[in-house]
Amino acid sequence: MVADVAGSADKSRALSLGAFHLGAFARRTRSQHQHRTRLIGLADAGNDLRTRTLEINIANIHRMTQFGMVVKQAVDLGTFRAIKGGPRAIDKPMLQKEERITFHELQRPRRATPGKDSVGWGLDSHPVPSVFLCVWKDCDRISRHTMNDRVILPTPPPILKNQQQEIRELFQRFVVPSYGRFNLALSHGAGSHVWDVSGKRYLDLGGGIAVCSLGHAHPEITEALVEQSRRLVHVSNLYYQEPQGRLAQRLVGHLAPGKVFFCNSGAEANEGLFKTARKFGHDEGRFEILTAVNSFHGRTLGGISATGQEKVKKGFEPMVEGFRHIPFNDLEAARAAISPATAAILIEGIQGEGGITPASAEYLLGLRKLCDEKRLLLLLDAVQCGHFRSGRFQSYQRVLEGVAGAEGFSVDGISMAKSLGGGFPIGAFWLRDQAHGVELGQILGPGTHGTTFGGTPLGCAVALRILDVIEREKLADNVRTTGDFLHAEISRLAEQYPGVVRGARGLGFMLGIELQPFDQIPGFKREETVSSLQMVNRLHEAGVLTIPSGTQIVRLLPALNLSRALAEEGIQIIEKVVRSVA
Repeated sequence: MVADVAGSADKSRALSLGAFHLGAFARRTRSQHQHRTRLIGLADAGNDLRTRTLEINIANIHRMTQFGMVVKQAVDLGTFRAIKGGPRAIDKPMLQKEERITFHELQRPRRATPGKDSVGWGLDSHPVPSVFLCVWKDCDRISRHTMNDRVILPTPPPILKNQQQEIRELFQRFVVPSYGRFNLALSHGAGSHVWDVSGKRYLDLGGGIAVCSLGHAHPEITEALVEQSRRLVHVSNLYYQEPQGRLAQRLVGHLAPGKVFFCNSGAEANEGLFKTARKFGHDEGRFEILTAVNSFHGRTLGGISATGQEKVKKGFEPMVEGFRHIPFNDLEAARAAISPATAAILIEGIQGEGGITPASAEYLLGLRKLCDEKRLLLLLDAVQCGHFRSGRFQSYQRVLEGVAGAEGFSVDGISMAKSLGGGFPIGAFWLRDQAHGVELGQILGPGTHGTTFGGTPLGCAVALRILDVIEREKLADNVRTTGDFLHAEISRLAEQYPGVVRGARGLGFMLGIELQPFDQIPGFKREETVSSLQMVNRLHEAGVLTIPSGTQIVRLLPALNLSRALAEEGIQIIEKVVRSVA
């Protein structure tokens, strides 16, 4: 977790990290350039401080330096000297020289040296990690500042060697076994990193399957949760409340005139689109929705009926009537499949579970024209590919950039979730104001659809803050440039290791590494598991989280604020693993 405090004037800022409140203070630096004072902190839920690892990247030090440390005791003395024993200064040469530093003593406070990079903290010799540290860049002095909140840190409990096994046993005893889980038990995260219960750090390039849009433990999400929870957490949708109205306004502003319904998940958002299509075609006896082969639209009974993969349907027959599947990116197949009962066509802008396959510009434009001709709704499942993951708010906007005839293109309905809440459960669907002479935005009137928890003040406040950060920090641009870099690097791996990697798929931060079949990869030949799972497991061992898709695709779905440096680190680890099995 990182917060920047501008060094242009005396400023202070407090961050709330779970149960902890930390403060930082800085004065203007003597440098001609604007420098920043950084407060970097980690905290886990509750009192579990067993595993903490911090990483810092100080200007002009072109490497990440990992620290293992733990706070022994804290008292409220009004500054970071609240840590018993005070901070110990570390200069840049030491940081450059040492890969890992473990401290075995506490020293008295030492003032930051002007013109040098210094790091201060209170530590003891415990081999595992810390709660916070403060990095000062070119400071002429560190001023005292009385924090409004007490710093209260519990004594770290002992590390349990069998903690991972205990957690697995809890799942085996009490959790429905509907997931084939990897052998990892995660404890906490910060930015684009997560840690397991043993203290091992992982670079998270899976992002909770495209959910963690700002990474883990982002301070502004925490702030939004705390601020809104002090006002109003939940009210029924029988009443008006400002956050929901403001969020709907922001989403409509990124699309076209229309209206938004809020729910809790992508599956629920898609159910809303199904009901919209049924209501649209009801008076004419039309109810059928065409979806694509290899699509994925959720795990509800309606969602698996809409999904174009037989594996999700097995054991739940008969399916909900009214869905037929057609080949993706095949316009003529769509035209041939339309029947008198057809009311809508539903596709993903980029198929995710089906293997990271974007819709082509020709397909999108052709479907729009076909739906206009046949008076059908064109609906988009953007649960995974939306919310700036492509480098634009919606993937079709990126695909159609600069394409002749795409001006003014719009679909009639869009489902959203995942990155919308950055980890907080919230979903939504948007409906165009007008479609084929029907006021589509008004089609679901009172009593036709509803939700208990959809669009709560708390969820909408979080989603609004995420939009603020994405827009303020221009994260769509970061997705485009860093995503292009990752795509190019995956393509390079395909050229360099053709026996392992076939090529790169996708765009932005929705990317796929296409692998050869497992029996053609030398390092996989003795294994029976599909190549995507084998590669994901080997990347876990190397310290990177990714997501399998089908039998031969490994997905990269990182946080939208993933830095170029971390992208480079991820590619280096991926290449090392690829080389090991080539």
